[in-house]
Amino acid sequence: MRAAPRFLIVTRSYKPRILIFSDFYLPGYKSGGGVRSLVNLVERLGDKFDFRVVARDHDGWTDKTPYDSVKINDWNQIGKARVFFLSKDQITLRNVKKLVEDAHPKSIYANSYFSTLTMFLVLLRKVGNFRGLPLIIGPGGELSTGSLNNKKSKKQIYLKISGALNLYENIIWRAASDFEKTEIERVQGKAEKIFIVPDMPPQRIFPEFDIGSKPRKKVGELNMVYLSRLHPVKNLKFLLEMLPSIEDKVVLDIFGPIDHHEYARECAEIIKNFPPHLKATMKGEVVHENVPGTLEKYNFFILPTTGESFAHIIPEALAAGCPLIISDRTPWKNLAKKGVGWDLPLEDESRWIEALKYCVNLSAAEYKEMALNARNYLNSWLADEAAVKTTEELFNYSLSVK
Repeated sequence: MRAAPRFLIVTRSYKPRILIFSDFYLPGYKSGGGVRSLVNLVERLGDKFDFRVVARDHDGWTDKTPYDSVKINDWNQIGKARVFFLSKDQITLRNVKKLVEDAHPKSIYANSYFSTLTMFLVLLRKVGNFRGLPLIIGPGGELSTGSLNNKKSKKQIYLKISGALNLYENIIWRAASDFEKTEIERVQGKAEKIFIVPDMPPQRIFPEFDIGSKPRKKVGELNMVYLSRLHPVKNLKFLLEMLPSIEDKVVLDIFGPIDHHEYARECAEIIKNFPPHLKATMKGEVVHENVPGTLEKYNFFILPTTGESFAHIIPEALAAGCPLIISDRTPWKNLAKKGVGWDLPLEDESRWIEALKYCVNLSAAEYKEMALNARNYLNSWLADEAAVKTTEELFNYSLSVK
């Protein structure tokens, strides 16, 4: 008697598809921490969700040269995501509509508020497309007061028009912090569905850190690094105009892409008139993989930003043993109590000067303790799985919406 044939049954685990629209993605790095957060999200949750990403074909707003390492206007496998890079002439309502229809996602996530891609998405929803398809928007700090004041007239006009047309009706909002939740409510109203979901960190940052590689702190001297875009929102000019109040030797190295040429020129003019005891140098861009090693060469990290929903550069600075001197307009709060730096109001310049003078007078032993505090605080923060859990909750909620 012939034995019954045996069939191999193959089961496939179902992963719901999330379609992400982001102005920029890998291999880019010039647009800042928003891309890093998105990459971390995809890589850490890519085994649970099927991520598709639509992005522009170049790196940042000032460099319009298309990538030469990927296929343009086609899908590419990058890490755990399939990524479609749109050339400028292909960023149209029709193509955004087709990309959504062809991808068959269960949910859409827009990594910006003012992006043309996001504007197209909300307009298409309003006229009846994607009916029943949930849309999540993460403004990424674009609704902060500092960001809204940049190109203020254009943004105010768009906010009035979109408000009158109810373009953002029934949106699911993703805020990186309580601070950003307040910003969203100020613009959109308090009846919105807002999830507080911290930006996704990598599982590890700069594991090879060595406190012995940090420069020795000398009493009477201050060695600082600024690493961010050169843009009014980042507020470098505030720092440069304040530094002449410090009479001791100060070295400030400035890294980052120029995202606003006129602002960068204004900063350069201020530096030209510095007295001899102040030395500030614009060092240009740093590719992302070299950021921690660059930061490790300095004693303090400084960023007087006018508003950040998260600021990925801050945990990277902590990972490199750099205590922080930052504004109070980020989610990173109560730094002095933690012994890892200061979060200071931009309205009180005297407190910035006081903090800088304190740093000038630190001894090598006092500084070493502070640098180790910074690194230990970063490790404790990385061990917290809140970002992973709340991101899963956000996507799962969107998938449940009918």
